[in-house]
Formats: sequence, structure tokens, C-alpha cells
Amino acid sequence: MKKTLLTLVAVAALALGANEQTEKENIIVGGSVGFNSEKAPGATKADTEFSILPNVGYFVSDNFAVGTGIGFTSNKTINGLQNSVFVVAPFGRQYVNLTEQFKFFGQL
Repeated sequence: MKKTLLTLVAVAALALGANEQTEKENIIVGGSVGFNSEKAPGATKADTEFSILPNVGYFVSDNFAVGTGIGFTSNKTINGLQNSVFVVAPFGRQYVNLTEQFKFFGQL
């Protein structure tokens, strides 16, 4: 668990250090990976969930990108039920300049 948390902190620090370009005709690439394991008190097994969702977008104008993510999610419960899902996640993302070096975005 500590290794996972440390890895996530390192990735977040790199993402904050990157100088993202949000001008028209640029491409944005990103994504997410997740793993969760939860064990109930007294249980011998744990519920687990794994997900991966890479995404890519294209800036159609300055500070506005459209794109999609395509990925996979898998859940397994302690009673043996397993669920796997293919995910398609289109998005629109608007960036707002808060300072010269910091932008906030909203995504739908």
C-alpha cells in the first residue's frame, strides 16, 4: 500500500511540473490506473477492483479540448462474483487561467 501511495504522489508531482500547452491544434494524452482491495472484518478474502483508462484529446480551440478514453474495469467479490467492463468515456474539457503558470479545468 505504501509503494502504491508513493507512486501516485510521484506521478502527481510530475504532472504538476509539466508545462501543459492548451493552444488550438495541440494534443493532450493522459489516463488513470486504479487498484482497490477491501477486506471485511473476519473475512478470509477481499473484494478487489482494477481499472485502466488511457485517454487522448485534441484542442479544437484555445483552452478547449475534446477527446475520449477507452479502457477496462474488473471487479471480483469475496463470494466469487466477477464483473469485467469495457469502458468508453468521451469528454469535453475547458481550461481557465488562474495565473500565468496555473490553469483550472472543468470536464464533462
